[in-house]
Amino acid sequence: MRYAQVILPVKLAWLPWYEVPDTALAGMTVAVGLAGKDYFGIIRNIFEKAPEGIAPGKIRAVNAVVEEAPLVAEQTLTFWEQIADYYLCSVGEVFKAAFHGWTSVESPKSRKAKSPKETESGQLSEAPTLSPEQDNALSGIRQAFAQHKNCLLEGVTGSGKTEIYLTLAREVLQQGKCVLYLVPEIALSRQLEARLRAQVGLSLRVFHSKETPARRTRLCRELSSDGEPLLVLGTRSSVFLPPTRFGLIIVDEEHDGSYKQDSPAPRYNGRDAALLLSRTLSCPVLLGSATPSLESRYNCEKGKMAHFILSEKYHRAEPADILLINTMEETRKNGMVGHFSRKLIEILQACLQEGKQAIILRSRKAYSPYVQCGKCGHIPKCKRCNLPLSYNKADGRLACHHCGKKLRYEAVCPECGGPLLPMGAGTQKIEEEASALFPQARISRLDSDAARSVIQERDIIEKFSQGETDILIGTQMVSKGFDFPGLKVVAVIDADALLSLDDFRADEKAVQTLEQLRGRCSRRDEKGLFVIQTRQAKHPVFDCLREGITLHRPRLMDERKDFSYPPYTRLIDLTLDDFNEARMREKAARLAARLSAEGYDCLGPFIKGSGKTAGRYALCLRITFPKNRDYPLRKQALARTLDSFAREEKYNYNLSINVDPL
Repeated sequence: MRYAQVILPVKLAWLPWYEVPDTALAGMTVAVGLAGKDYFGIIRNIFEKAPEGIAPGKIRAVNAVVEEAPLVAEQTLTFWEQIADYYLCSVGEVFKAAFHGWTSVESPKSRKAKSPKETESGQLSEAPTLSPEQDNALSGIRQAFAQHKNCLLEGVTGSGKTEIYLTLAREVLQQGKCVLYLVPEIALSRQLEARLRAQVGLSLRVFHSKETPARRTRLCRELSSDGEPLLVLGTRSSVFLPPTRFGLIIVDEEHDGSYKQDSPAPRYNGRDAALLLSRTLSCPVLLGSATPSLESRYNCEKGKMAHFILSEKYHRAEPADILLINTMEETRKNGMVGHFSRKLIEILQACLQEGKQAIILRSRKAYSPYVQCGKCGHIPKCKRCNLPLSYNKADGRLACHHCGKKLRYEAVCPECGGPLLPMGAGTQKIEEEASALFPQARISRLDSDAARSVIQERDIIEKFSQGETDILIGTQMVSKGFDFPGLKVVAVIDADALLSLDDFRADEKAVQTLEQLRGRCSRRDEKGLFVIQTRQAKHPVFDCLREGITLHRPRLMDERKDFSYPPYTRLIDLTLDDFNEARMREKAARLAARLSAEGYDCLGPFIKGSGKTAGRYALCLRITFPKNRDYPLRKQALARTLDSFAREEKYNYNLSINVDPL
């Protein structure tokens, strides 16, 4: 009998020990018990002797070795440990993030025979035709990969970045290796799926949270075997798939904040995790975006990545014209009909008469973002989250979009009995107004309320793509990398909501969202029109959009440097939350004092967001680190301080750590 340390999908600062059979190997899945509960775990290390200080008789034996589960490779275990080390969490929490594939073990009785479509190997179709500019970029990327350097491909929307991705992916598949193709959103993966399948046939696999456990498990088995090379299209959690056969990682829309996991731990960024994985596998990474993050551009300037630019659109289409409509001026001269300016109404009418399509962005869902008493001014808020309750006209309820709490809408103020009136406009109200303005148009809405299921979301997107919908109204979901051939006009209702974020990246994010939207309506031979309604027509974000962010990037970078923000520094956010507000404030103040005394650059405690979520109060501390070689050591020292604080204050499970917050 031998002894092993086992990784369990729980938050533990140490690895528990178990007796294992002599046939056990590191990486095997075992069934074990811990504190009265049963778990699947992964054997990390095996020893011939029991650890010092623990009598062999006190070490429990594993319940079983799960033979059906694939062996977890050493590279995978190393990667998990690197993620845990970087994001200051336990390796068990990382394992839990990968839990869907590794421990969803099929029993022989539950296994079904795979259909021919699932087992048959697909043939590659002809390679996409590339323009001279694409050929030059592709040649440069190949050379950089040969020198073991990762790359950033910056290309205006519609410049053909996907064709370069596919060409490289095909080459890797022909070498017998697998490709991981990351996208930020599930909705985007669905439209891209058909395009990739046309290129690589049955070699394509899809992985995201909406896939069934059986499919996710099956994919893990395929990647763990020596089978056919696969192209895996997935969202951020795909970085935790068995990686040993990957020969290329593609991260599309690398700037997108959806790659960041906010909760639970590990609070990782899928893009950064992919770069970390590439070092473990000696596998190249290609980042791509029309609007790269300032951090990625900075890394290129420092020589950490090679940078390639596509400045021409693949179909030679000209960039969409930009029309800024100042709604304050339009209101003064009676130029508004509800939330639509008369100018926008005329543009949309002309678009519909031509048989073309339009997208309208409103960044708030529901009918109204909040309701307010017309007599005393009271605004009902969620008691658990301290956020205004939005009004959903379809079901006659007030809802908190943070915790999901719902209340019946009575239209009567609970404070004074006055009229409780819907204020502002969400996507539902914009849809109602558009239906009244354009009664002959086929109008649809895409937000998390309208698309509650995978089927609904796919149906909305497919109908618009096939021309069965004239106007699509939605939240930021519509700004992602969709390709709609009949789209001519994209309009933003109340762009000011994009400019008012409490975030040092607010301007950068606004430019990225607007540029992505602009690109949606200029993908073919016909020039599109991008209409922005705003009360801040002179905001510098719109100068960035008109003149190009390249011209304004130095200003944005100077602001980051002046205020000690990334990419010139590193940030770690510490959040304390508690049902007891007074206790939380006391603990936060004590932690801030301790960190400052130990020499950390500590800001706070301060309220982040509403200061309350699902009944728990929250305060944040932000630690700023110089970007130098001492950062890893200082970060680990911080982890030790936090661990000591948690033990002394008995506050362990109310303290969360967010490395590189967005």
